[in-house]
Amino acid sequence: LQTTTVFFTRKDEAMIKTPAKSSFRIKHIPSYFFISAATYISNNSCSAFGSPSFFTRISSKSMSQSSSTPTDGFSFSQWSPEARNVINENCIPPLTAESYKGSSGRVGVLGGSAQYTGAPYYAAMSALNTGIDLAFVLCAEEAAVAIKCYSPELMVAPVYCAKSFDEVSNDVSGEEETKSKRELLVTNMVEKVSDLLPKIHCLIIGPGLGRCPMVFEATARIIKLAIENDVSMVIDADALFLLSLEKYRNLLMYFDGDEKGSQIILTPNIVEYERLVNAFASTNVDKDNCNNDTFIGTSLEGSIIIRKGQCDSIFRVASPPTRNIMCADEGGLKRSGGIGDVLSGSVGAFLTWHQLLKRRPDRNVGTAELLQSCWAACCLTKRATRHAFYSKKRAMSAADIIDHIGDTFDEMFG
Repeated sequence: LQTTTVFFTRKDEAMIKTPAKSSFRIKHIPSYFFISAATYISNNSCSAFGSPSFFTRISSKSMSQSSSTPTDGFSFSQWSPEARNVINENCIPPLTAESYKGSSGRVGVLGGSAQYTGAPYYAAMSALNTGIDLAFVLCAEEAAVAIKCYSPELMVAPVYCAKSFDEVSNDVSGEEETKSKRELLVTNMVEKVSDLLPKIHCLIIGPGLGRCPMVFEATARIIKLAIENDVSMVIDADALFLLSLEKYRNLLMYFDGDEKGSQIILTPNIVEYERLVNAFASTNVDKDNCNNDTFIGTSLEGSIIIRKGQCDSIFRVASPPTRNIMCADEGGLKRSGGIGDVLSGSVGAFLTWHQLLKRRPDRNVGTAELLQSCWAACCLTKRATRHAFYSKKRAMSAADIIDHIGDTFDEMFG
């Protein structure tokens, strides 16, 4: 491979020439290939040629996004033994004989409604299997019993009654009694969640949350409280939809993004990311090619975004714009429901560890290491998904991925 030549001949095509003088053409190459190829070329003595207008626009941009500037020398797009050394050093607290219950982290998941009980379970169990000690699920009363029955490992606390919320939400009479009842229900939910905030290092918000307007109002207040109490958050799924609503677009404006304090990570898929762009970006933005500078000047500034896809893109919304880290590890071929919830749990685990490491006087971790932690969580999820798919093929589900997280973690970082 050291003498292989890659000719980038057009937008989605490349000509490969091998040391044996044979050549072959690859067509319809997805864009993430060029990111991986550009990273490989930059790290190896592999030559690449192509038209300046194309190669500079695509490959050089991709190399700059995965360069070492924001991550102190971290230029990996796929897992490798070298990447393992970096992640172990910067992102994973060691287990010692002095460890105690909770010293590897405590995570809360705010989600789970009358209709959706699996998503918060997947997120919480993913965090546990990644290596967190304790996981709490804060959900609707209607979801609590089901989630408790899924696993004895989870501490499940009902924080609102979906039936009561729905009844009041559907009452459009506008009477003062209805308004008072609505405020009381929302306040009670907020208070129940706020009691837990001092006990956790990270709150994952969104899996199975649903879109009840009163639940959204309570969730918005909980997000504000988490910021005030310096609790880090992973925002996913329905909570991302909440942020896109005009009423809540400035919800994160009080988050300063100081790397010494709490952190906020958003984990949108392609559809959710487009919704955020439509909500926050100016009208003259090219929404097909938007990047981390798209959200500069909005309430999302300071947060980290993991744009999920075949190749995950990880960046901090900051001015001046930072460069992206790409995770191009191969996942499974089946896209089961719940994979995003599994990722949010793994991200929550690594975010928790990042916050714990910041407290240690012998560690100096900041934005660079947090981006590396996000990358590690993405790689772990993709590789666990691949192992689950190889094992179950078309029968694979999110539960199978969770079953493979522990062994995959040990394979990658053990």
